[in-house]
Amino acid sequence: MADGKKRTKIVQIELSNAEFVSAVLVQVCEFQQHVSRVRIQYKALTNLKENLPAGNAIKIHYWTDSPSSQYRNKTAFYLVSDHQNLFGVDATWNYFETGHGKGPCDGIGGTSKRIADQAIKQGKIVVQDAREYYEHVQVHHTSATYVFVESIDCVKSRLELTEINKTLKPVQGTMQIHSVVGVTTGEIKTCITSCYCNDCLQGNFHDMTVANVMKSQIRNVPVDIPVDEQIEHENETVGVVEYVDESERVGEIDETENDEEERNNEEDRRLNVKSGQYAAVQYEKKWHVGKVIEVDENDNEYLVTFMRPSQGKNTGHSLYVWPSNEDELWVKRDDILCEIHEPVKVGRSGRSYAICQDDIELASRLVKATLPNKHGGWSSWGSWSVYSSCSATCTTCGSSQYPQQRYIRTRSCTNPRPYKGGRSCSGSSLQNKYNKCNTNFCKVNGGWGSWEPWTMWTNCSEECRKEDSISPTQTRTRERLCNNPSPACHGRSCDGLSIENSTEECNTQYCPSNLYTVFYVRDGTISYASQ
Repeated sequence: MADGKKRTKIVQIELSNAEFVSAVLVQVCEFQQHVSRVRIQYKALTNLKENLPAGNAIKIHYWTDSPSSQYRNKTAFYLVSDHQNLFGVDATWNYFETGHGKGPCDGIGGTSKRIADQAIKQGKIVVQDAREYYEHVQVHHTSATYVFVESIDCVKSRLELTEINKTLKPVQGTMQIHSVVGVTTGEIKTCITSCYCNDCLQGNFHDMTVANVMKSQIRNVPVDIPVDEQIEHENETVGVVEYVDESERVGEIDETENDEEERNNEEDRRLNVKSGQYAAVQYEKKWHVGKVIEVDENDNEYLVTFMRPSQGKNTGHSLYVWPSNEDELWVKRDDILCEIHEPVKVGRSGRSYAICQDDIELASRLVKATLPNKHGGWSSWGSWSVYSSCSATCTTCGSSQYPQQRYIRTRSCTNPRPYKGGRSCSGSSLQNKYNKCNTNFCKVNGGWGSWEPWTMWTNCSEECRKEDSISPTQTRTRERLCNNPSPACHGRSCDGLSIENSTEECNTQYCPSNLYTVFYVRDGTISYASQ
């Protein structure tokens, strides 16, 4: 504007609950796909410190690309500020300029895929999913260390960062920042260029601006997000996609700040276009590449000389040329979509120029937002990912109700994004499904039931005890059954006996002697005989 001040237009919109939930999820998917890097980062730093002599890990220097949806945003800035608490070592984060070309990470990734491709063609390995890639490819790629991250860990980290994001705010001028240094939790120093002079290496940074990324003080309390939560549909018979629940919510995600941050960055790139810079300009519902050669501050107009696509196409093509006859036009400030990087010469002739892919995507997105239909549209559904572990380790023996495992997938209201008061997408941004898991029956080992009452005593084995022999005995028995529980589904039977005997002495008196005397009378005389 003429006075050089930036003004913000406030628009009040009434939304239903469902529309509001969808609105705050705009752009969330782009950031969520990279949340797992924090967990990998922690493992990598731990391994680094373990393999270095004590005290040698003084500071970590990160060098990465600079997309705002991944690394150059308030979340990454906060991680740098709290790096000492999170990882036990300070850090500096440096960002390559857009369009810098491939780096070491791209080289490692390309090598890994080439090794995997060769091993598969030679029949050495078979790879059908991420885990098999991790297990098989690293055997052949010994110069690199592979780290496998479970989907459930990614979901948990995503929810933890969502809680942190609620307390963070964007840093003004984020798109111009190329170096970030942590000062204390929530406070950073930034610079538009990285510097590695002796003073900066000693910590005496110069030409840096202090910024705060926190709305309020974050309490240093671990965020405990339940992941393995109770399955609410245990009585449903489910298969691969037999049950899909669109209404159930998992960790409502607040991403309005991410949207605000990116919109502010885009607005900066539009309002800060100066003479001599390149810009994406909207004209007749399309965007064009041009160079600003004059600015009329009084009328808020720009004189732009335009390039033309080398293949006769306008959007989505990265090669442009200068026309033989200059194509100049005065345009309104509102027609300037955003500043773009200076095109790079390509080819032997030097007549063709390449436009940064990030600039193409941004300009394409912004021009869509200016079309009459500014309402949001859903993107395609993402891939299903595991959200919770199986509800049981095996299926109850003989039951037709199988354990369940919960999966989720998301979509975003970015095709296109709602813009300038347009309605957000209706419906849910998240789907759940429950698959059968651990369908093998649980083995049931047998357990003894209670003993039955004793039976009556049997008759005594003798009427009396004979000399030089043991006392006669009587016996009783009792039984128990292996039914508490009964063995089933290949479970073990009960150990021990099912019948118990009890014996005791009886008729313990000795039997009379076998000698006896017989008396008889004969002829008046008494006689006897012993036997």
